[in-house]
Amino acid sequence: MDPIFLKDNLSNPEVLIPEIKKEHNSSFDNKIYKDFNPENHKVNNKTYRKDRNILIPDPSGATKEDGSAVMIPTVEKVNRIAIPLQQLITIRSTAFLTSGGVSFKSNPEGTAQEKALEIFKEIWRKNKCYYKNSEIGKAIYSETECAEIWYTRKLNENEFEIKCNIYKPSDGYDLIPVFDNNRDMIAFGLGYTTTRNKEKIENVDIYTIDRLYKYESTNGNWSLSSGEGMVNPIPLLYGKIPVIYYSAKKAIWTDVQPIIERLENLISNFGDTNDYNGSPILAASGEITGFSAKGETGKVVELKEGAELKYVSWDQAPESTKLEIEKLEDFIYTCTQTPNISFEQMKGLGAVSGVAFERIMIDAHLKAKDMQNGIYGEGIQRRCNFLINAISILYTECKGAGNLDVTPQFELFKIDDRVERVETLLKANGGKALMSHKESIAANGTTDDVEKTYQEIKAEITPVNQNP
Repeated sequence: MDPIFLKDNLSNPEVLIPEIKKEHNSSFDNKIYKDFNPENHKVNNKTYRKDRNILIPDPSGATKEDGSAVMIPTVEKVNRIAIPLQQLITIRSTAFLTSGGVSFKSNPEGTAQEKALEIFKEIWRKNKCYYKNSEIGKAIYSETECAEIWYTRKLNENEFEIKCNIYKPSDGYDLIPVFDNNRDMIAFGLGYTTTRNKEKIENVDIYTIDRLYKYESTNGNWSLSSGEGMVNPIPLLYGKIPVIYYSAKKAIWTDVQPIIERLENLISNFGDTNDYNGSPILAASGEITGFSAKGETGKVVELKEGAELKYVSWDQAPESTKLEIEKLEDFIYTCTQTPNISFEQMKGLGAVSGVAFERIMIDAHLKAKDMQNGIYGEGIQRRCNFLINAISILYTECKGAGNLDVTPQFELFKIDDRVERVETLLKANGGKALMSHKESIAANGTTDDVEKTYQEIKAEITPVNQNP
């Protein structure tokens, strides 16, 4: 969108909003996201996987004139086995992406920058950004887009705090980034609906670098929202648009969705076959003159000469079906770079070291690193830039700190093999001690008062050169 057109029509929503919506091309596809919920899987669609129309003998035992049983039409339900693989792939991928945490690389110069960095870390902690990062990761992988919007909340006359919320399409929000011809975001729209006097109101909030405009529509007519004591537009003093927008081209399972559907259909068919063939069938040839009652001990079956009675059982599933199920599962995990870390798979590995675990999980780490170097990492870096800029403007003691560079450092998810790590360090330093006695007590984590425990241990130790 032309920035001049945007600026000239911010007070003219009947022209601006339709134009913004016309240019908007959301990456969110509700049809794809529905697959995140197993209830919506294709295998549960009765049009795609139909129940069977069959004939069964009349339960009353009625017969025709020729003595054959009267058959009644009925519907036999087929198996519909939906597997939540989309959820599994998303959860595991998010864990590898975010569970390693984020640290920060920065070299503040002067009091203002040092204070800005201190406030930055405090804002990060109070907003529980570690948990928000996980929510963002899940949204990118499953919904393909989300946005974090920052705002200030007044605590009292002299204090305020900087907060943020995460907005996702699955929560009913329409995310509308507005780009110029260079693909730079010049504004951001947040669409949602509210109710007033039982009437549905469509709303769009437009964030620019210095103002927040709130618009609403009733009967298709757009106008600036108004109300008693309401300020519209709302001044924004952050120096940047307070929105971090994340967008992916497709959900993480999109490429393997046909494979998942084939697997679910195959396993459902397999379940139907088991219903028919799983239990043994009693087959008879010749004439049987009498059966024993159900549950009777010492059962006897009377057969005429030449008659035969035997069980027919399905010894094993067809190898081709078993092989296809295994290969489909393998393709799903491999093509999404998702580790198959189920109990059955992991129990055969035995006690692997931390280094060995990293090598086993290298594919998942590569996928996580690709996201950290791409969509997710860019968003976190924008968050850092926004917060430092906002802090330098909003906090008097941080004036001039806007050029402070804070770079996020992403760690990969690892199993902490302490024995292996200590052994490596001991080899590196020639077998010298790595920590003091007091530090080892703290590292143990079984006491709340390290000093008290340390003194008690010292008091309990009798010197070897002193008689008790």
